[in-house]
Amino acid sequence: MTNYLITGATGGYGSAVIRELSKSVPKENIIALVRSKEKGAALSEAGYPIRIADFNQTDALAEAMHGIDKVLLVSTDATPTRQQEHKNVIQAATDANVKFIAYTSLAQADSIAANFPLGDDHRATEQALAQSGIAYTSLRNNWYLENELDYITNSLKTGKFINTTPENSVAGWVSRDDLAEAGANILLADNPPAIVELSGKNRSYQDIVEAVNEALGTNIAIVSDSQETLANALEKDGMPSEVASLVASFQGAVGAGFLKAESSDLESILGRPQTSLVDSLKKLLG
Repeated sequence: MTNYLITGATGGYGSAVIRELSKSVPKENIIALVRSKEKGAALSEAGYPIRIADFNQTDALAEAMHGIDKVLLVSTDATPTRQQEHKNVIQAATDANVKFIAYTSLAQADSIAANFPLGDDHRATEQALAQSGIAYTSLRNNWYLENELDYITNSLKTGKFINTTPENSVAGWVSRDDLAEAGANILLADNPPAIVELSGKNRSYQDIVEAVNEALGTNIAIVSDSQETLANALEKDGMPSEVASLVASFQGAVGAGFLKAESSDLESILGRPQTSLVDSLKKLLG
């Protein structure tokens, strides 16, 4: 039986992949990589083996890879050490003769994301994978629909959704659950492609607002304004100032066209249409 090592196992995406894998794979063959015994307690109690390592702990990573056949490398938070952390995992997997790595990259990491601040880390990791000699798939995930929840939550309180993007700006939003299901399917597949573009249908913020209104029976209006105004609204809603400015800036990726993508890979890998915006938002917003 194939042994799978899931990094980021306690996060939203990693835990969702574990749930999907568990539909086809015994729990004892799904190993969760966690930073501490405490962080992995819930998974351990649920019957999943855990291994403990930080991406900067090369010796611990080497030990964690023992007996592993396939690895899901979930990209870490954007920090100055991110590229090296990813390379540490790839090197440990190479040394342990791991057969396959699936890596959570970014939509069109080699082209549209060329000027996107997050793009460099993903391109460097994809290059390291290509040079490793291990079979791999770069899961080029588009923007999580969940990334919009701060804006949506604010709009539910104010009745106005603040849009800072130019007219006709779109992105290929996908729910985290759909992306996790696709990631699990790639891990289960024999000889999957090296790159898959996991983007949904291109949508605008107007489409998201209309879907929220349909899902919840609300009447939110969309208004065009600046990132500063959006940041101020988020801060007024209780978000720390620096965080509010950062979150508001994320709309810039949509406005710049970094997340506009055309691909049928997602639905091909899922074997079904992506979950609709309305159904996804109903689930996310209760």
